[in-house]
This record gives sequence, structure tokens and C-alpha cells, in this order.
Amino acid sequence: MRAKRLCVGGNQTNNYRFASSPRANKASKTFALVGVRPIKEQEMNTIEETAIKLGVSPRHIRRLVSERRIKHYKVGKLIRIGDEQIADYLKSNQREVAQR
Repeated sequence: MRAKRLCVGGNQTNNYRFASSPRANKASKTFALVGVRPIKEQEMNTIEETAIKLGVSPRHIRRLVSERRIKHYKVGKLIRIGDEQIADYLKSNQREVAQR
């Protein structure tokens, strides 16, 4: 079968091809990613994991995401927040000690 091409941002292209077994019919064919780098799992956190790391409720993290106060990734319906984004959020909300 012919490989399909899908352009994802800029000049980067990803190749998708059908992965099928000899017994597969048209309805059961699935897509396989070719040449795509996986994101390390420890770099990406769910809302609940981020809430535990920051010591707040998951509802607070959802509010930060909806107000776009913390950078995040959307994978379909799923929201993922990287360790680097958590560090950036903490750094941007750091307060200095008052001098007396």
C-alpha cells in the first residue's frame, strides 16, 4: 500500500503507513508511526501528577490551564504538563523577600 504523508508544523513531515496482518481486512487496519521520536514519559505529567508535585488540588491545576497561566500540551482531549513548564511556572511566580 502507498504511504500517506501528514505535515505537522513547519517543514517537519511524519510518515504514516498501514500496519496490517495477512488476516486483516479493511475495517481492522491500523496506522503505525514511522520516524517519530517518542516523548519520555518522565517529562510529561498528568493534571493529578502536577497537582501532587505542586502541593495543590487538581482543580487548581485545571484552572491554571484554562486561564493559560501554565504552559501545557494537549494530546487529543488529554492535558500534559512537562517538568520544564512546571519549573517555568514556579520561577515566574517567585516572590522576593521584603527588606526591612
